[in-house]
Amino acid sequence: MMRGLLYGSYKEPRELVWIIGMLLFLVLMAEAFMGYLLPWGQMSFWGAQVIISLFGAIPVLGPDLAIWVKGDYVISDVTLNRFFALHVIALPLVLVVLIFMHIVALHQVGSNNPDGVEIKKYKNEEGLPLDGIHFHPYYTMKDAVGIVVFLFLFSFVVFYVPEGGGVLP
Repeated sequence: MMRGLLYGSYKEPRELVWIIGMLLFLVLMAEAFMGYLLPWGQMSFWGAQVIISLFGAIPVLGPDLAIWVKGDYVISDVTLNRFFALHVIALPLVLVVLIFMHIVALHQVGSNNPDGVEIKKYKNEEGLPLDGIHFHPYYTMKDAVGIVVFLFLFSFVVFYVPEGGGVLP
């Protein structure tokens, strides 16, 4: 996020990409918080108590909003059921939609870069940007190297140390 702020990714013409990205961030935070409550232990109970109490600090609407989020006057099974449904069904669907919208918006305006050069501004006779580089072979080969290194490490663990230093049952 700091890099995005430094590069000015929130500025025109990428405002929509930035806003959708911030919504993605907020939904991921909500997803993580609701997943934290699911073990239903002391830490998750009091963590939920503290986070939901933050809603109570909003002027005028706060106390009613906190009760609405809990589903009761205290954190109970109603809260657990509600958070489970949101964690498993609703928020993942929202994430899929937001990711799709983010990719579509990014495809329209393109990525930002540290120099602030708009690569779509200057094109050659074929309509390709002069300031850009092709995805293939540059990025595909770069990604292929990372994938090969990962597969070597993965294969080593799977075939030579599957127990990871522990004892198999």
